[in-house]
Amino acid sequence: GQQLAYNTTFPCYPKIETGESRYKCRKCGKGFLHWADLDAHQHSHTKERPFQCTQCSMQFTQLSHLIEHERKHLQIQSYQCHVCRQNFTLWSSLKEHMKTHNEEKKHECLTCAKCFNRRASLLQHQRTHTGERPYICEYCQKSYKQRSSLMIHRRSHTGEKPYKCSLCSKGFIKKAELTSHQAAHFREEFPDNNTSRKKGSAGSEKP
Repeated sequence: GQQLAYNTTFPCYPKIETGESRYKCRKCGKGFLHWADLDAHQHSHTKERPFQCTQCSMQFTQLSHLIEHERKHLQIQSYQCHVCRQNFTLWSSLKEHMKTHNEEKKHECLTCAKCFNRRASLLQHQRTHTGERPYICEYCQKSYKQRSSLMIHRRSHTGEKPYKCSLCSKGFIKKAELTSHQAAHFREEFPDNNTSRKKGSAGSEKP
């Protein structure tokens, strides 16, 4: 039969002329199609482990085994932040991440020890203890603890109604008023549903 080409730079391991296996291991007789596969296989006999994981320093006889192992490092996330539930593969990465949380909550209320990530939030919170109302309406002099509350109140003077009903285009000063209004639309459109709900609640009151 036709002689297969053989690279003389390799050690003289016997070649197998038939089938798919061309190179044979002298130790156990196992055959391989490629020299590289035979070379990798021989590490199992010599106990040599030339391929080392950069994450955990574990060593392997074959490069393919190392690649498969390193994929697990990408999938396994062992260390979880108890504040935001973010996962990390390395403990050192988690420790570095935790510093961001410590920096965030650096404004502490001296009255109740509650912490805030912004000074403005702390100042707003402290008004619940002091009763201070620094936001004053220029129309009626009514005062509020929060700026957002003053902005809503002002609409009663200016007539601004930013919350519009999508069914009838009626406007409202507060979002809660719009929600209540839309619930009324629902009761008008589905009276049977409303009646059955009342019956159910009335029935539940019976002993």
